[in-house]
Amino acid sequence: MNNTILAADAAVDLQLHTLYSDGTWTPEALIDHLMAEQFALAAITDHDRVDITPLLQAVAAAKGFHLLVAVEMSTHWHGELIDVLCFGFDPAANALQPVADGLLRRQQANIRQTVEAIAQAGYPLSPVAVEALLAQPAVQQPHRLVDLVRQQGYGTPERSPGRLLVDSGLQQITVDIAEVVESAHASGVCA
Repeated sequence: MNNTILAADAAVDLQLHTLYSDGTWTPEALIDHLMAEQFALAAITDHDRVDITPLLQAVAAAKGFHLLVAVEMSTHWHGELIDVLCFGFDPAANALQPVADGLLRRQQANIRQTVEAIAQAGYPLSPVAVEALLAQPAVQQPHRLVDLVRQQGYGTPERSPGRLLVDSGLQQITVDIAEVVESAHASGVCA
């Protein structure tokens, strides 16, 4: 990839997602689509999923497609949610992985605490359904929990399932932006 020269009018997309975060495409189907539409280069930036980089690179290489190593990290800065795109990190020297792993663990803990809080308020959920939810990517977990609570018929016109969960402590967990930037630089990303 380092020696690839793109035409000035080459089709490029630098922010795509697969079902490994909040997209709907498999990596194979997405790359097939990009190739069919004659894209010259793309980056799959699945939220907080540094672990799938080798898989994505292998799929792209097998298909002969130029795929830039990338991830979109869920961060916060001055109290605001900010997604940070990290391109070109070295998957072999990956300081972003522990950051993503920590984010996943904290999101799972928040989901468990929220499920316990709503159960104590009289809204129990199936342990099997909760465990399946916890196996999802971190970015999907809060949304899937809202869907699960809605499917159970919980909530009222005055207090929606989403409000019930937020009032019970549900959060979209993020990482401090400085930690992501520092880890990206340690992984070979240039400022």
